Amino acid sequence: MSLTSQIRDGNSPVRQFFKKFENNEGRRECLKLLQSSIPPRPPQLVNAPAVVYAFVGTASDYLIRYSAGGNSLVFDNTIAHQALEVEFCDKRCLNDLFAIGQRNLDGRVATDANAVYSATALATLDNVYRTSGRLPELFSSLNVRYRYKQLKEHGLGDLQDRAIKAIHKPLWLEAKLQRMLFTHRKQRKLVQSIQHRLIQPKPTPRVALNKKQMEVLGLEIASGSAVRFLVDAELVLKRIGNKVEDCPTESLFQTYYKTLGGDSYTQDVSNIVATFLRAVKDPDSELYNARLVVPNRALANSWLVGGADFDFVVECKGRMILTDIKTTKRPLVTEHIRQLIGYALLYDETKDDFTFSDVGIYHSRSGSIRSLPLDSVIRKYLPSFKSISQAREQFISEIATAE
Repeated sequence: MSLTSQIRDGNSPVRQFFKKFENNEGRRECLKLLQSSIPPRPPQLVNAPAVVYAFVGTASDYLIRYSAGGNSLVFDNTIAHQALEVEFCDKRCLNDLFAIGQRNLDGRVATDANAVYSATALATLDNVYRTSGRLPELFSSLNVRYRYKQLKEHGLGDLQDRAIKAIHKPLWLEAKLQRMLFTHRKQRKLVQSIQHRLIQPKPTPRVALNKKQMEVLGLEIASGSAVRFLVDAELVLKRIGNKVEDCPTESLFQTYYKTLGGDSYTQDVSNIVATFLRAVKDPDSELYNARLVVPNRALANSWLVGGADFDFVVECKGRMILTDIKTTKRPLVTEHIRQLIGYALLYDETKDDFTFSDVGIYHSRSGSIRSLPLDSVIRKYLPSFKSISQAREQFISEIATAE
């Protein structure tokens, strides 16, 4: 469960903190001040599924950071790079996607169609990381073949070892168990028995098992996983053959890219990036001469909420603004400002090697950046606290206690 997930969950410690301390009048005032000052440009895509707009947002975020960094990206510092370590996912496929993501972000202009293609590969990995290993459905045949080959070569023991290691990642395990409720009655009962032992009334389960229990649980997960893949693989392999090598990631990704909208998707992402590039050079723009100071990164205290990474810190008109990028064409809502304040409250000046004076939203469909001094936000939004330091101390105390 990440910061965003906790904000959406009415029972989470983060949500309870805001419920207890936020001031409704101050919330409305801050929201009004952070709304875009320019009407958003309508998307090229029409009636696309929510997942497509999510990919537009993530891909354009990567390209905005890429262009702000002088058409350069430190790939090893991206969420996409972290996805390479996700368990129970075809490593070759992940590495192939990462290579595709690097290929065209090579110094060329960020609005180039091939740059959008590569940024979308990074966005796919970003999604894998945030969903604990879930590749798009189109890649399922590749994953089945990979696991079938692995099972034949290494037997059940290899899957058991990996399952035991994964038990230390309760968020991953919860998601995996949900996906393992397949139609075969025997396996459904197996998974439900594991869920019964693990999932507590809390929103995020905390797993505390001894070594023997871990071995048994690992074997059960591996057994269920093995049976599922052996059953599915027999059907899949009849259609696509037995060699893993003849199902390249590139061709699958090309097909997946088309399902996102093809040329319309490319143009929509490109337009968003072009809006950013114009805004930085326009003397009348709120973003004029802005300079990227800190790229996307996770805060040192992000582990307390299961993950929290802001988009960037930008120096703009003498202010250092911790910024979240929003691609939505709709007005901001309470969730957005809670997320922004959540970043500010998780920040620790002794652990995070950067500073900021303001928090803000960059509206990527309009090119408008709206920000507020952090002290002003605390005074309006969390008036119970005399300072940001006091608010941080209380926030960390409440979420740490809940952990």
